[in-house]
Amino acid sequence: MAEIAKPVEVSYEVKNPQPQYCIDLMQILNDFRKHNVLCEVVIVVHGRSFYAHRNVLAAASPYFRAMFTSNMREQIESKPVILENIAADVMDELLSFMYTGSINITPFNVKDLVSASNYLLIDSLKEACVTFMKSTLNPSNCLGIEAAADKFDCETLRSTAQQYISECFEAVAQTDEFKNLPVERLIELLVSDDTKVQREEQIFEALMVWVKHDLENRLSRFAELSGLVRFPLMSPYYLADHVETENIVMSTPECTQYLLEAKNYHMLPDRRHLIKGFRTKPRKSMGLINVMFTAGGIQGSVVVKSTFCYVSKVNKWYPTASMVTARCRHGLAVTGDMVYAVGGQSREGTPF
Repeated sequence: MAEIAKPVEVSYEVKNPQPQYCIDLMQILNDFRKHNVLCEVVIVVHGRSFYAHRNVLAAASPYFRAMFTSNMREQIESKPVILENIAADVMDELLSFMYTGSINITPFNVKDLVSASNYLLIDSLKEACVTFMKSTLNPSNCLGIEAAADKFDCETLRSTAQQYISECFEAVAQTDEFKNLPVERLIELLVSDDTKVQREEQIFEALMVWVKHDLENRLSRFAELSGLVRFPLMSPYYLADHVETENIVMSTPECTQYLLEAKNYHMLPDRRHLIKGFRTKPRKSMGLINVMFTAGGIQGSVVVKSTFCYVSKVNKWYPTASMVTARCRHGLAVTGDMVYAVGGQSREGTPF
């Protein structure tokens, strides 16, 4: 008797989850949430009720996970969850994110979202907010973003914002945010060598803008704050025409000493090494370097007008602008940004 062949069993196992299946499933659960279908949790935010599924909340937020798995779970399950640190419209957006993974982050809601995600421990949303804020940094909002980063412990965002503020200080100092800057943060910017300015005059101007914005309450701090300005590094003409014409400066006794220090620095250049302190130290951005300067002299039997500067840092000589007249055996003097050649001879044996 012939054996009857057994049918071959054919099977197909889906080992990897299908992305669209997961998306569709969460979308259905989100529809359930919106229509209060099979929801076990009521969240009350400032009088507004939201319905949700306990397992979805626990999976999306360690805050809710701890709440629903604690020893007081039975008591919690029978009562609404009341949240006071989140706005109702923000909670609506958060629930949509927890169910769908999608959210619209804008400059208007990003700070509320990072605050709420920090509170509910939703790290993925918090990181998305941080990335968004980094991409939108500008002079008008960088100080506010820095403050938010500090408040919600976003170290990478805080570091990025601080670097941006230092790099763009001149533009930042002209914004409304700067006028309302806490004095402690202002001190940090005035002191820092990394605060980028082309001239120390810009630091003084920023300070005056800040003080005058609320003169009644800030005048008492001016003596302390003005001591952080590096007056010796300013142009002597600026000191005379702008600093000494400010009533606030001239009515502050401490400024007399700062201005005297600056005048001595300019009037006695050979004694500058004796005036030690951070006020005579150029900020990194000023690009000041020590050089040796030569002008004119004799090459062979010819008096020349060429000039050169030696940069010790790179051990190299660089040609600079020539003098109008060839000279030798002359003197050189430096004042402000100018180098002057005085006296000497136009050719060997012939004085000026």
